[in-house]
Amino acid sequence: MSNNNFMRLFASAWSLAKKDLHTYRRDRAALALGFLVPIGLVTAFGTIMTYAFGGSGGMPKVKIWIVDEAQTEVSRELVSSFRKNEMLTVLPKSGEKGIDVDQLRQMIKDGDAHHGLVVPIGYGEQQPAGTQAELLVIRDPGRSMEDRILQFAMMQSLMTSGQGNFWQSSMHKLFEKQGMNPERLKSLDVALDNATKTIQTFVEESDTKQDSAEGNPVEKSSDKSSANPLDFMSQLVPTQNEDIRPPARPKMVSHQQAQSVSGMGVMMLLFGLTGAGAVLIAERERGTLRRLLALPIERESILLGKFLFIFLLGLCQMAVLFVYGELLFRVGLFRDPMTTLVLVVAWAAASTCFAMFIATFSTSEKQADGIATLSILGMAALGGCWFPVQMMDLPIALELLSKATMTYWAMEGFQGMLWSGLHWYEPKMLMAISIVLGWSLILGTLSIIFFRRNYVR
Repeated sequence: MSNNNFMRLFASAWSLAKKDLHTYRRDRAALALGFLVPIGLVTAFGTIMTYAFGGSGGMPKVKIWIVDEAQTEVSRELVSSFRKNEMLTVLPKSGEKGIDVDQLRQMIKDGDAHHGLVVPIGYGEQQPAGTQAELLVIRDPGRSMEDRILQFAMMQSLMTSGQGNFWQSSMHKLFEKQGMNPERLKSLDVALDNATKTIQTFVEESDTKQDSAEGNPVEKSSDKSSANPLDFMSQLVPTQNEDIRPPARPKMVSHQQAQSVSGMGVMMLLFGLTGAGAVLIAERERGTLRRLLALPIERESILLGKFLFIFLLGLCQMAVLFVYGELLFRVGLFRDPMTTLVLVVAWAAASTCFAMFIATFSTSEKQADGIATLSILGMAALGGCWFPVQMMDLPIALELLSKATMTYWAMEGFQGMLWSGLHWYEPKMLMAISIVLGWSLILGTLSIIFFRRNYVR
């Protein structure tokens, strides 16, 4: 190619590029969103990840309810050590009214809590090695990830609680179960007494976040001969476990899998229906809408027709996503068909109204894409589509912002059904469904207003 031909080719390409740049520069909304979307997403993701993973790395904090029945100096010191543990959020908070064991069991049964610790009467009074009263852990067995973290956090809290006999008592009990004779146990107690201070110093100086980030918390093994040192260490924690599974959930459900299926279904429906809603903008830009408005029909019927199309499409998308998720993970999406249907219809209606609002509010497809992307990803992060917000220790302002999103209440509904086995007519579920439908009404009303303002005129 000669230099002249190359220059002409470059000049033509540059002219087209300048035209596109000029057009883009004139679309102020698209220009602003082109820069604001990535900034907004970085802000949303960074903020949520900070609280989801406990700050600078590490696992999420685990919420645990503690019932101190002993009310001794040792038990209060133990509760205080749990409150100081960076891996735990202890409830009720200091100064709040406590609960009893029956209330704790009911909360776990209803899905309002997943782990509780009961410090029994007499804890701290029996001091000889190997006779310490055992703590009671009441838990939902479906919350396996929190259980792993809690096991490790409990060991750290117990070892730093200032109980001088914890290490000796735990080791004494472990080797006694393994069959060590009393004479050798006595020698072991003497040796362990000398090692206690060294062990406590090491645990106090260890970085709990770094340990958890390395994947240290693991499930306790029933095999006493396990070679895994963390399985061995978990046997040192003097606890008994009481599993409470919601009665409507006969099958063990991994909440991580249930979270993934429902969370991705909620988020992807917003993306899918927003894309379908953009057909209204395309019809306006192609001139098709002008011909529709000229027909002898009610103008709102055009908007209603689009709503019905997108709503039915949403129902089909959710059906496909949920059938696939159920076949792959068996999380119990169709165990209660009526509750599933009510939740899907409510969320499809809210997603459709959101799509119609974006389409009627935006002045161009680029603007609609930018607003939709920023809004959906922000709501997904804040509303718990990626990670359960129950695992995040959010500040009050961010917690209120999270509960202000419609994705939060959609996830509340699906989590209530999948984690806790709740039916659609129970108060907790009715509240979530009502708020989702309330969002549908608000967004639907705004869609009508902006349709009249931006399309009919």
